[in-house]
Amino acid sequence: MKASRYVASAVVVLISSFATYFYTTNLDTSEWEVVTIADGDSFTLSKNNRKETFRLYGIDCPEKNQPFAAKARTFTTTMLNEGAIRVKAVEKDTYGRTIAWVYSDTLCLNEALLENGLAWHYTYFSSDAELAALEKQARDHKSGLWSEPDPVPPWEFRHRKKTAKQR
Repeated sequence: MKASRYVASAVVVLISSFATYFYTTNLDTSEWEVVTIADGDSFTLSKNNRKETFRLYGIDCPEKNQPFAAKARTFTTTMLNEGAIRVKAVEKDTYGRTIAWVYSDTLCLNEALLENGLAWHYTYFSSDAELAALEKQARDHKSGLWSEPDPVPPWEFRHRKKTAKQR
């Protein structure tokens, strides 16, 4: 009985160690500086004289000329300028941007934008349950863009704009 408890404890410790290792090896904790903020979910950072463009994973902020676009951009600007920026890269998109979870000190920018009603959970690219819950919470509290009577998701806004240009 005692031996199986020790084995179980050892397995838990090993799994925790591996999880910590894999989490921290994918988290870039080097010093990033803000170069430009394109909008609430896209920006360029630099470190060691190298610029890199990022897009926040799992969310989509309002496009320019949509309600709350300026607030989302201001929120992102403020958060990135207030703390040490950390990046957890997920992948590269077709535009060469790094899709990532981005942190300002301990605050996850992806989550904070959703929580404050400044973004949609981008379910086409993400099935993250926590992001879905944060959007639902913002909707239920009518936070940010959810205070609008019928907010238009950015992907629909972009599609409508593209269709109008083709006419």
